[in-house]
Amino acid sequence: MKKLLVVVMAVAAVACMLVPPAFAGLGDSSADLLFTPVAPCRIVDTRVAGGRIDAGTQRNFYVVGAAANFASQGGTAGGCGIPAGATAVMINYVAVGPAGPGDLRAWPYGSTMPNSSVINYAAYAGLNLANGLVQPICDSTATTCTSDLTVQADVSSTHLVADVMGYYQKYPGVNVAGGLAADARLKVVTGDIVSTAQGNGLIMKASDGANCFRITVNNAGALSTSSVTCP
Repeated sequence: MKKLLVVVMAVAAVACMLVPPAFAGLGDSSADLLFTPVAPCRIVDTRVAGGRIDAGTQRNFYVVGAAANFASQGGTAGGCGIPAGATAVMINYVAVGPAGPGDLRAWPYGSTMPNSSVINYAAYAGLNLANGLVQPICDSTATTCTSDLTVQADVSSTHLVADVMGYYQKYPGVNVAGGLAADARLKVVTGDIVSTAQGNGLIMKASDGANCFRITVNNAGALSTSSVTCP
């Protein structure tokens, strides 16, 4: 029995090593993101503007960009340097002066409200509870974002203070420069160059150096070209 158990465990271990993990491709806007830290910066302070978030009500907030809208939510005028391509931020929430026990829920603007909370609070004199976490925000590459973040207070009202400390965004495109040699090229020794984005293709600059064309393939495997703006 002991020998059989050892063999089964060994086979299971080998099987685990042989199964490769699944990864989203670099450039995906919702996975394998690149983190960039920023100096702690306030984006929300309802004590300054907007007032308490009442129990059972939702409020939308801006996170990205440099618009003057941040002052209207008690944040730093001009924003905190979070670029429009960010799809998540490192954020610290503080429930200030809650009227009683309750919680806050937060989610990307325009998406479904989650069942879980980002912070739970209670009314104790001098106690303001904080919680830092990675917060997904509205993805402007997938939908129209007139705001970035929605927050709801449950059970009891509270003031909200929120500071960002960094942001996540998809990896930027990689430019490969081959130099001035006549045979400069990107050489793949083995394997394929794979594009899994439907409808996208290979963009190449024409010999005139001024025009670019996208090469795509249809469902029958036929290639076609279309004129595009050079990247």
